[in-house]
Amino acid sequence: MKPPPPKSRFKLNAKLFLLDATVINLSLKVFPWATYQQKKGAIKLHVGLSADGYLPEFFDMTTGKEHEINWARALKLPAGSFVIFDRGYTLHLVPDPRGGGHFFRSKAQRQCFRRVLQETA
Repeated sequence: MKPPPPKSRFKLNAKLFLLDATVINLSLKVFPWATYQQKKGAIKLHVGLSADGYLPEFFDMTTGKEHEINWARALKLPAGSFVIFDRGYTLHLVPDPRGGGHFFRSKAQRQCFRRVLQETA
C-alpha cells in the first residue's frame, strides 16, 4: 500500500487538480484512425490528478491532434476547485469563461502579454 502524501504547512480548503497530457506514437498502418501528422499516427492521453492523494481522478484518450485546451474546457470540475496545468493549456483559461467558480493557474509563456482586470486583497 502506498503511504499518504507528506504533510505540509500549506492548507487549501478546496479541491486541487493537476492536469497533463502525453502523446503516444502509433503506426498508421495498424491504427489508420489515429492521424497525427501526414505519415505519423498518435493518441493523446489526458490525465487529471487529485492532489489529495496524487491518484488519477479522471483520464481520457483522444486522437493525437486533439488540443489539451479542448479537453480541459469540457471538464466538469467542482465549484471552487483549483487547477494547475502546463503550457499546453494556456489558451486563456483564466478566469473560467463559464463562471463555474474555478481558479486556474499556469506558468506563463515567454511572449505572453497580460492586462490586470481586477485585483483582490
